[in-house]
Amino acid sequence: GTVYDVTVPNLKGAELAHAAGAEAITVFVSASEAGSVSGVGKSTAEALKDAVSVIDYATANGMQVFGTVSKAFGSAYEGVTPIETVIAIAETLVGVGASAISLGDTSGEATPLQVARTVETMLARLGGTPLALHLHDTRGMALANTLAAMDAGATRFDGAIGGIGGSPFTRNSAGNLATEDFLHMCDSSGIETGIDIGKVLEIYRFLEETLGHSLPGRIGAVGLSKTAMADA
Repeated sequence: GTVYDVTVPNLKGAELAHAAGAEAITVFVSASEAGSVSGVGKSTAEALKDAVSVIDYATANGMQVFGTVSKAFGSAYEGVTPIETVIAIAETLVGVGASAISLGDTSGEATPLQVARTVETMLARLGGTPLALHLHDTRGMALANTLAAMDAGATRFDGAIGGIGGSPFTRNSAGNLATEDFLHMCDSSGIETGIDIGKVLEIYRFLEETLGHSLPGRIGAVGLSKTAMADA
């Protein structure tokens, strides 16, 4: 049941993903002009044109396509991102075949109230297109922003075990929302995810050992709430 999804920056990436057997691709466009130039060396308009070509290629070859609007809440280069810019990019991507849209908080600029308002607006404008969130924890707000997005109606979220991640091409891009922290919040709130948090914590320990340093995620370091610790 696993779907292998490859994030690609251009048509060449899509061709390589297809040749490798990927079933789905994610294509991204920065809503920040300066952020787009910094990340992919092109303007937002140029990157969007490339994304359309990628989607055309992918759909013609039977691949599912997800569209990400990066820096959707703000950027370290230009401040708050206008929501109409985000909507325009998302509508273009959906119009040419993207089956879902993800909003990326690439450098952790978002706040819960902003996230809630953005998600409500996007869901209203995109109709039945699924909306996902890709949140970074630069300022310690990823989990709070996730809860705000859930309350506003979002149902899909990206995460990284241990909270690892971050883009070397983006100023102030720290790690992603920690998968185990998100699962702990859902489990303790009676929200079914279908994911075994115990297995995720095993991967956390594997990652910590393999990378050779402590990870940003909290639950992996201190354990689940109300769980007796043998060495306490």
